[in-house]
Amino acid sequence: MNLHTQYETEKVNSYPGWMVLLRGVLGLSLFLIGIQFIRNDNLLERVIENTTQLQSHKWMHTFIPWAHIMGGIFIFIGIFTRWAAIVQFLVILAAVLFIKPENNIFFGTFEIPLAFILLLLLLLFIIKGDGDFSWKHLIEKEKEVI
Repeated sequence: MNLHTQYETEKVNSYPGWMVLLRGVLGLSLFLIGIQFIRNDNLLERVIENTTQLQSHKWMHTFIPWAHIMGGIFIFIGIFTRWAAIVQFLVILAAVLFIKPENNIFFGTFEIPLAFILLLLLLLFIIKGDGDFSWKHLIEKEKEVI
């Protein structure tokens, strides 16, 4: 058995069930955050305009909600999980670094702790990947049967 196959086998076997649930909760949370941003599009646009580092990036108020929605769906079903988690990690990291903490307008005082929790979970899934209960794993099993 070559090294890559051995790594993939160990990766699938080392993915506990609670992480599948955690991946689902993370994906659903990101999806709902994206919906919240779409519902408050004008508010998000004002926050971006008031942030000096992001003023020249007017397209961000359109990109951020859709990145959360699509990334949340991908993470929830377990396909392109690492790529989606990397994009989400960068978006949330930019929000933590550039958005003023006194702008707690979307989630109140829980905004910064929520961002750090999401960053840690995204980092976990960047490292661990999809797991064995995912759409990607199901597709790979189907290829083995054929």
